[in-house]
Amino acid sequence: MAKTRTIDLRTVIDALDVVQTLPAGNDGVTITSGNGTISFSAQDRIGTTCFVVAPTFGHAQDTTPAFTAHVAEKDLSGMSIPRRAIRRTLTFHDGMLRCSDLLTLPATASTPVTTRVDQPNAHASVHVDPASFAQALAAVEPSKRAVQPRNEGHTRLTLTRHGQVKVSVVGDYSAATTRIKTVGTITPTADCHAHTRIEVWLQALRLLNQSAERWTVTLIAGETSDQVTITDGATAITVVTPTAKIPNFDAHFTPPKGVRYWDLEITDIAPIVDFLSTLPRSFSDDYAFVQIRNHSDEDGRTHPIDMVARLGSQLIAAGQSYRGTQLASVTTTSIDEAEVDVTLSQLRQLIATATRLGARRVTLRGYTPYESMAQLFLICNDTIAVTIGRVPQPL
Repeated sequence: MAKTRTIDLRTVIDALDVVQTLPAGNDGVTITSGNGTISFSAQDRIGTTCFVVAPTFGHAQDTTPAFTAHVAEKDLSGMSIPRRAIRRTLTFHDGMLRCSDLLTLPATASTPVTTRVDQPNAHASVHVDPASFAQALAAVEPSKRAVQPRNEGHTRLTLTRHGQVKVSVVGDYSAATTRIKTVGTITPTADCHAHTRIEVWLQALRLLNQSAERWTVTLIAGETSDQVTITDGATAITVVTPTAKIPNFDAHFTPPKGVRYWDLEITDIAPIVDFLSTLPRSFSDDYAFVQIRNHSDEDGRTHPIDMVARLGSQLIAAGQSYRGTQLASVTTTSIDEAEVDVTLSQLRQLIATATRLGARRVTLRGYTPYESMAQLFLICNDTIAVTIGRVPQPL
């Protein structure tokens, strides 16, 4: 009987999903099988490359011929295969890539894809907790939105010189950053960053083993590109990204200088969540505004703030009745005079970050005078979410 090695069909499907998350499209996926592993790779029009390397299972003396095959994007786009955890032999013969009778794709013989970071000038590696990684992604995901879909989800993974691991996302309306729990001892190093789009890691959550004790994150920063690899010990995902059009992450999280800030300690965000969920669909996320005001209470007693959603002449206020329902007031103990207007979409994104972390108490931080209010910060649990761009005051 011929000795063959097999691959989990679910791994094949998930790997194809991961490598096709590139921001500028791709011309298909190159698959290489041999020596106990199978790799999937794709590259987009701006030079971003994504690799997945997964193990195969079975006999060490494998008689299945090694191969490298390229499947065109058009043949992958219409693919409909059940995501099932069954092992089959993957073969390439006569222009067809086959995994038993469950997967059949036209393919052409190719050469393995290779790429690497040019002139690496920083390198760092750390073990992270898989559950913490997943929660961190969920927390920053609301900020991924952009005007153009191809610009969505700019993401940076950072290992700081103090041994902290952070994930940050910058969109066109807001940005967010949070810490990821580490596992084991970390050797402090210089700050090291690597960039991707968040979609690759959201898809990776299905591919990597979330029951593993730890995942290993390796960052390599170069002159014109950087690289990040995450592995669960068996399967590895690597992304190499050109840095030419990466947003300035630090600028979005740096508060304005030379102006006074105010803080609103929100004792419970549940009334804000309820308020946002109550607003009718006619209150468009991009055209409706939310005005937030606080008037000084010298005694620091708990008191309501003004939170009013406005679309043209329509007003809906927290703490008041709307369509027969009494809306809860949003309260604070802060004595700072505060005034800020944000779009409805921005406030939704900031509050979604807090709720996905399970936070109840948050700090809203803004700046005066009004002309300086380029940013409204939400701060909680080692996490910062911030609006992007000054929003003009509604008439």
